[in-house]
Amino acid sequence: MDYRIISADAAIGQIQVTYSNAGEDIATYAIDVPVIDGAFLTGDALAAEIQLRSPVWLLERKAAVAAATGFDAIHALVEQPATTITPETPYIHGVPVTQSTTFSVASPVTVL
Repeated sequence: MDYRIISADAAIGQIQVTYSNAGEDIATYAIDVPVIDGAFLTGDALAAEIQLRSPVWLLERKAAVAAATGFDAIHALVEQPATTITPETPYIHGVPVTQSTTFSVASPVTVL
């Protein structure tokens, strides 16, 4: 499986690696780069570590899912979302209140 390192964060010692197969991106994982004797793993040792973590099981899963049947029975179990209830528009003195509604007051109002 091919890979490319797409980001690195020295503050946390982590890289993000995108794995691909035949030109198709399969997954992107964050990998905490191992520290050996006070130094980050580099070179061939880092490449081996990245390959060790490659998600080859995803390729196997993709092939198994492509050949599988019967997912319609699973779709039948999916619950439909609840109906959205839209609240009624409030009215003040017969005027619908919206975010842009302004009122003018003819006489001073005392708030108790």
